[in-house]
Amino acid sequence: MDVLFIAKLKIRAMLCNALAIVFSKHAESKFEVLKRHGIIIDRKVVEETVTEPDLTRPGIKGVIIAEKVLDEYHLIRVIHARKNNDIRVITFYPARRRL
Repeated sequence: MDVLFIAKLKIRAMLCNALAIVFSKHAESKFEVLKRHGIIIDRKVVEETVTEPDLTRPGIKGVIIAEKVLDEYHLIRVIHARKNNDIRVITFYPARRRL
């Protein structure tokens, strides 16, 4: 791995760990909605996706889309934004990986 890439990952993790992760009402309700459909995702997985994503990309209106691989066939996407001194999780959802 590229040394600069590793340094960027470490800086990103330090910044995210210093900020509080706050869940929107919609994001809070997603845990229960997914559970009713047989998909169990806990807060820790969502928080790890924000702080240590496998991939990030910009979304519309300044949001960030973070992705983390869950298993061979699935990943989780977390839509979040920085607001004041917090990271606000807007929503999250599981998705199929492209192989």
